[in-house]
Amino acid sequence: MVLPLAALASPAGEPATGLALPKDVRSYLERREACEHWRGEEGYDAARRREIVAAVCETCPNLLSTWVRLMRTYEARPEVREALFDQRDDREIITAAREAELCRKPARTRGKPATGQHG
Repeated sequence: MVLPLAALASPAGEPATGLALPKDVRSYLERREACEHWRGEEGYDAARRREIVAAVCETCPNLLSTWVRLMRTYEARPEVREALFDQRDDREIITAAREAELCRKPARTRGKPATGQHG
């Protein structure tokens, strides 16, 4: 189960451990939460699908490699690793990484309607 970033914080906004998480870890957790949010959105029309694709392309790329780097960087900080590990779900990260591959298409075709209209 993946917990939202807010679940890791106390009412005062501090991590549940009472120690502040490093900025790069907080940034990763926020991006991960945003990625999961957008991946769960419904593309009920072409405009909404374009919005979702753009948001997924902004938030989801490199989640797995970032997670691995942070786990290595903070291997001596168990509270940081715990926060990162609590957010890990291999299936979710791998699926997001595969979806982010779609973001590598040329920008002129990504998220454009299939009607042949440009703009």
